[in-house]
Amino acid sequence: MRLMINTPSGECAFFLPDTCPHCATGIAPNIHATYYSEATNSFSFILSCPICKQVFFSTHNLCKNLDGSLLSIVKHILPHQRPLSKIPALFQQDYPYFFQIYEQAAEAESHGLDKISGMAYRKALEILVKQYLIKQTPDEENAILNETLGKNINRISFEKIRVLAKAISWIGNDQTHAVQKHPDYNVPEMKRFMLSLCHLISAEYVADEAAGFVSS
Repeated sequence: MRLMINTPSGECAFFLPDTCPHCATGIAPNIHATYYSEATNSFSFILSCPICKQVFFSTHNLCKNLDGSLLSIVKHILPHQRPLSKIPALFQQDYPYFFQIYEQAAEAESHGLDKISGMAYRKALEILVKQYLIKQTPDEENAILNETLGKNINRISFEKIRVLAKAISWIGNDQTHAVQKHPDYNVPEMKRFMLSLCHLISAEYVADEAAGFVSS
């Protein structure tokens, strides 16, 4: 949304957020108040979403182009937009603890906390692997819960799931140490492998359902 304002330095165009950070809907926000800070030469806006009705804030710095014209640059939007989950929906129901940790890791990353989000993704992996194995072999629950993640991963019979889990664990372990053993692989690769892992687990469930149907 484009808004023209007469600032102390002259007229300037402000581009207000066009996506609600609460509900992620494309919007033209309602403007409730505008505040100018002379100390920081910035404008702040109190806004609300016409869809979900929740309030949010944006701050814009004023600066000049090379030709002397005014330019506004978004400094921050609060709260930060919650990242949209790409994890298959069944995990929210079947693996709720994993899903909760993964979502919190993604939210931390969206707030710029990239130095600690990798550790949270690694914890999410451990919870997922243990719960995946317990669903397959419930009689082994106590042993699975008390084993290291590495031993858990070695229990996985599906090779592609096992390889993905191992790769994620290696990257995740790097996130907890001062020196990385695999510096070319970081959180983006970790998330990409995690998404593939989840889709493979989801596909395995669907295949098992199909096998049950065919054999009935």
